Amino acid sequence: MSTASSRVPSLAWLLVLAIFLFWAVYAQWSRYNLDMYGDMLENYVWGIRWQLGNDKHPPLFGWITAAWFELFPRTNLSYRFLSAVNLAVSYVVMLQIARRYLNRRQLVLAVAVALALPMLGFLALKYNANAAMLPFWGLAFLAYLRVMERERPIDAFQLGLWSALAMLAKYHSAVLLLALVIHSLVDPAVRRLWRGKLPLITLAVFAIVLLPHVIWLFENRFSTFHFAVAEQGVRTFANVAYYQIEFFVAQIGYALPGLAAMSFYRRWRDGYPLFDWRQFMTLADSPGGRALLAAGLLPVPLTMFLGIIFWVPLTSNWSLPFFIFAPVLLVMLMPADLADRHPRTAPVFVAVFMACLLGLSPFIRNVTLAEGRLFSDTPVADLARKAELLWKENTNGTLKYVGGDRYLSYGMAFYSSFRPMAIEGDRFDVHKWIDTGDLEAHGHMILCLTERCVKRTLAREPDAVRARVSAPPPPGSARKTDFEATVFMHIPGS
Repeated sequence: MSTASSRVPSLAWLLVLAIFLFWAVYAQWSRYNLDMYGDMLENYVWGIRWQLGNDKHPPLFGWITAAWFELFPRTNLSYRFLSAVNLAVSYVVMLQIARRYLNRRQLVLAVAVALALPMLGFLALKYNANAAMLPFWGLAFLAYLRVMERERPIDAFQLGLWSALAMLAKYHSAVLLLALVIHSLVDPAVRRLWRGKLPLITLAVFAIVLLPHVIWLFENRFSTFHFAVAEQGVRTFANVAYYQIEFFVAQIGYALPGLAAMSFYRRWRDGYPLFDWRQFMTLADSPGGRALLAAGLLPVPLTMFLGIIFWVPLTSNWSLPFFIFAPVLLVMLMPADLADRHPRTAPVFVAVFMACLLGLSPFIRNVTLAEGRLFSDTPVADLARKAELLWKENTNGTLKYVGGDRYLSYGMAFYSSFRPMAIEGDRFDVHKWIDTGDLEAHGHMILCLTERCVKRTLAREPDAVRARVSAPPPPGSARKTDFEATVFMHIPGS
């Protein structure tokens, strides 16, 4: 299969660079902590173990986080840039896909639409398993297109590689792979490829890359599958049905800002239809277009179907990687002539969007701090540094292991100069990556923000050295008193 492609204009690349810098700065100015749930700290904690799997997810996004901080300092700003790099790479891949379907002016519009989509901006700033799938979904689909276009073994190799890495980011990537398999079996122009060697190359590479993680799954009794199926919420009929509906409606809601960005191209009685369905349906005229429809649309019903099969309440943010294809599909809905008639609209929209949000970022930060949801205003970095000073005052050794309340112990692992290994809770004895002899030789620390953690630790380690650290809330927080944490130190040799 051959296809004509547009050359990505320099303006589109410049906008992607500007957007990359914008998201890093916006996140730094609008947020106090990395995120209110501790997911980004958890990424780091999992990654530095360099395990082949974790309790909840496959390992790739943790490895990426750990590798990033082998090169860059462990600061919030560095982490913001990791999120921004992940987004920028996704935009670049999206443009490489889009140039097969859109003209040069439409490609610039696609960047503006991507900026407006929450799933390609606000919600992807929290780097986690969902955000980590974005570039790998795009790369897998791009390799699939190249297999159809050029029928070369190297493209089949890449398809297997990127597909496997997408699965190692999160198992939800299976819905993309299912969509591509369905397309390859249904589309006559692609089905014939199954009779050659290319599918064998793809499957072999896919299996080889995944094999170490599959072995880990067997050794750990498929613990990640248990989390994916059994720990997503109450599995009653009413709950599952409610989240099925919410998941579907959310896809429309998340796409609306992209349509809003396109509305700036419209004029009252401009003579064009509201949506150019004729242009959109031309996608069905070519194998590549049909592939885009399959990759962009099928993951939604496939996710809903699997949710029913496994009886799991769906979460709308699982759909984040779906939107790597959304800018192309949305731009195809707008008459192409409008992009040509108003070439300045997209760059002006991007500039205004970024300027407005940067101007609002201090206000957004203050609102978030005033709400004080979960850990949004917890001075975890300050508490971690003060706990580190306690350890230095009591021992000359290196702090290698920390546990206790999840957010604080994970924060200690990230912010402390010791770079300790962290677990959630105080069960040091159940983690295979901990050397018990090393644990006894170096000691450990338990950090507690909650009374429950304090009581549990006192029961398990009554002889531990106990102290308290405190830190004031950040300016703008509604909290009037200091945050206090109890620190238990098992001093080596004591």
